[in-house]
Amino acid sequence: MKSIFYLLFLSFVFIACNSVKVVNVKYANKIPKNYLIYSLPQNVVEINLELTEINTIKGPYSEFAEKYLGIKNVANKNNIEYFVSNSNLSPFAQPDSSNMYFVIQNCRNK
Repeated sequence: MKSIFYLLFLSFVFIACNSVKVVNVKYANKIPKNYLIYSLPQNVVEINLELTEINTIKGPYSEFAEKYLGIKNVANKNNIEYFVSNSNLSPFAQPDSSNMYFVIQNCRNK
């Protein structure tokens, strides 16, 4: 809804006035009387990572597991492993505060 309002406002400015001046907010000497302020978009990427932690703990009888129980690949030492199980990149646009501009009407009275 706001974008339609701004579009109508800009079209009115272009039709009603002979010229329009665009000035960066940083370089404006003073705040103009009639103006519209806007900022350029800035692309931001949000990164979401899901980590999985696997704790392997050596049991008290791990040395005898294969000989007496027939279990192979038993942990012989304590170990912690981390894996990235899921990742998600989300790009979105937000206003760039370093690129803000005044749109100033330079209307001439006839």
